[in-house]
Amino acid sequence: MLIFFVSAVFAGTMASMYVLFTSHVSDPRELSIFISHIRFGLTICFSIFILIHFIKAHPPRSLWAKAVIYLGITWFLIFLLILESFTGILITLLLSLIFLIMMVIRIRSTFLRTLMFISIIVGLVVVLFSLKNSLEAYTNPTPVDFSKLDRYTKFGSPYKHDTITYGIEKGQYVGLYLCETEMRYTWNEISDFPYDSLDRKGQLLKYTLIRFLHSKGARKDAMALRQLTKEEILNIENGIANAEYLKTFNLKPRLEQMAMGYQNYIRHGDPNASSLMQRIEYWKTSAWIIKQHWLTGVGTGDIKKEFDRAYNEMDSSLEQPFRNRAHNQFLAITISFGLLGFIWFLFTLIYPAVKLGKFNEYLYLVFFVIVFMSMLTEDTLETQAGATFFAFFNAFLLFGGKKHPSD
Repeated sequence: MLIFFVSAVFAGTMASMYVLFTSHVSDPRELSIFISHIRFGLTICFSIFILIHFIKAHPPRSLWAKAVIYLGITWFLIFLLILESFTGILITLLLSLIFLIMMVIRIRSTFLRTLMFISIIVGLVVVLFSLKNSLEAYTNPTPVDFSKLDRYTKFGSPYKHDTITYGIEKGQYVGLYLCETEMRYTWNEISDFPYDSLDRKGQLLKYTLIRFLHSKGARKDAMALRQLTKEEILNIENGIANAEYLKTFNLKPRLEQMAMGYQNYIRHGDPNASSLMQRIEYWKTSAWIIKQHWLTGVGTGDIKKEFDRAYNEMDSSLEQPFRNRAHNQFLAITISFGLLGFIWFLFTLIYPAVKLGKFNEYLYLVFFVIVFMSMLTEDTLETQAGATFFAFFNAFLLFGGKKHPSD
């Protein structure tokens, strides 16, 4: 059964690669053609650790079988990067850290065990500080001496150096060296999308264009627009606001998107540009609803109505298309069934595994961590794919193993 599951996930990645090579993909989420890209990332993460389980529990004897398993693990890791599945990558790293700590605990030498723990802690601190410094460098602008900036374009048109309207990206003001007069005229010559219209994502095209040029380190004038390739023009029309977003095997743009969304949220209170900031608004709204109905909840049929009411009464800054539900399974359960229902949900989630001693088993622990982490940022059980994944593997891993003869 596990082999069949891994094979099906592999087939899904092949279908995604077919889409990548035969279609114009501007967003990695478009590669997940069967289910949500987040849930697809979770199945890939689970497949990686299933293959590791095969190596540990059933070591392959033939060289061919070993090669298939190791290549499978490598391919799934690579595909997580292609898919830019931030959730999948984080859970994979978290599980790796958990099993590394478990291995260190089993080391008999106190000195070596202590040394390994110190190394892990130092490594985590270094990574966290590196991320912090990178985000600060991205969101905090380098000082600008405006007296040294060019005042005119090559064609004699005046530049505007705007430090307010367009924000900060890559540690620089996006609105420097801006000449909209030249941009409007030149863009309307090279594209069928008017400069003052919307791109295919419904964003103001001129903002997309300005940000795209900034990401290339180019000025925003006629000369820069004349140097755009046909593919770059198409990407701008499709709503791609950063040239870095087009690179595969690159998580940096995703981190930069989060940083920009956070910056926009803190400075302007606008969560609409970032899915992470939107989730914060969902959680705030969920907490507001829970305060009103903390004991018994609102029931399963009134969730949407309660969220609509809460968004209106809280005067939420979320735009209508982004006014979704909790995006957290634990909050969703509490909203529906109240505190009593939440306690019962936790009990049914954890007690069977504790009773059967399943948290000591590698595969169930992997599955539980994946599901638990996904429930923190998604309504995992609110979709068919998520509910099926949980119901099947929870039952299969809890009750499908071989029983002891005395049981």
